[in-house]
Amino acid sequence: MDRIYLVSAGGFPNYGDEFITLAWLRFLAKQRPDTEVWVDCLNPGHAELMFRDKHPNVHFVNTLWQLIKDVNKKEKTPQGAQRYLTQLVHHSGESREVFGIELLKTVKSIHFLGGGYINNVWRDHYLLVQLAAALKQMHPQIGLYGTGLGLYPQGNEMLPFVRESLAKFDHLSVRDHDSADIAGTDLGYDDAFLGLNDEFKDEFFDDRPQSSARAFVSLQQDVVGRNEAAIPKIAEMLIASGIEPDEPIQVFEAMVPDDGWSVRKLQESWFGKVSLLPFTQIWEKGFPRAEGAVWVSSRFHMHLLAAAQGMRGVGLVFDNQYYQNKHQSLFELGTGWAKFAENSRQATTASLNEEFPQKAADIAEKKIEEARGLYTASV
Repeated sequence: MDRIYLVSAGGFPNYGDEFITLAWLRFLAKQRPDTEVWVDCLNPGHAELMFRDKHPNVHFVNTLWQLIKDVNKKEKTPQGAQRYLTQLVHHSGESREVFGIELLKTVKSIHFLGGGYINNVWRDHYLLVQLAAALKQMHPQIGLYGTGLGLYPQGNEMLPFVRESLAKFDHLSVRDHDSADIAGTDLGYDDAFLGLNDEFKDEFFDDRPQSSARAFVSLQQDVVGRNEAAIPKIAEMLIASGIEPDEPIQVFEAMVPDDGWSVRKLQESWFGKVSLLPFTQIWEKGFPRAEGAVWVSSRFHMHLLAAAQGMRGVGLVFDNQYYQNKHQSLFELGTGWAKFAENSRQATTASLNEEFPQKAADIAEKKIEEARGLYTASV
């Protein structure tokens, strides 16, 4: 039986990374149901609970993620890490991950799923592609893929090693201009668009009447920090966008449990009911798709998915290179969402490019074509 190896930042859980992982597993379940699929992710225990029924032959490990932790403890320079990784690939018995390394040597392909996890925000994550490149050098028959990756920002120290590793990939696509410059490749699209394909997108969204609140807020605290000063502005934005002060607000829990912090703060600025939309409900029932909904989101994938489903919104862009780049890629793609910067003084009205849902559907078709190109009958 062929073995496909997927590398994902899923299993945390963090909704964007989980959505991408789910999209690929659903695609492979239709395209390659008899293939053995191994998902290397942050937490295989969580992933098993979330994804175990999404492909008939799926398994979960954290080999690569554990290896880069081990390497980062022993080697503090990219040069030293490169030597140590090469040694591990050749002499797997010197690592506790020996079984995982030996498995990696038997796979048909190693595929880094989309997401922004290989960059200078998490400095040691560049080791993931270094390790894959070392495996590729030892076993040239292994296909090495990356799709919809966000590689920005990169530190000057790591950049040459990242580029050297990515040059060994058989297929590579990225989701923004800066990442394309880093990788020396053409601009592509985020992997979340794969989940918008007509074949299975309705599995991912929730149209139930009881889920039809019109106001949704996604305000994170990871990476950008808590921005409590934005709370009163969010209330002003919702009112300016046609939400009545006594209407309910649902706070979208993209990351458990971090995203729940804003519920109490919003309750202090809003007359209507403010409640948490739990990750578990979103995962089981689907992403809320409500007619006339208004979104205010600091998170990238909520911006992408809500706009793709025809919902108006405001993208909160804080003073952070990583997130500025992510949201900017969507503004350039034409979501039509309004932008609210950290130093903005006036409330912003939610908006949408009415043509974007069709554009998103067209991009979804391109992502399906990319996926089929990687996973034909012969892998």
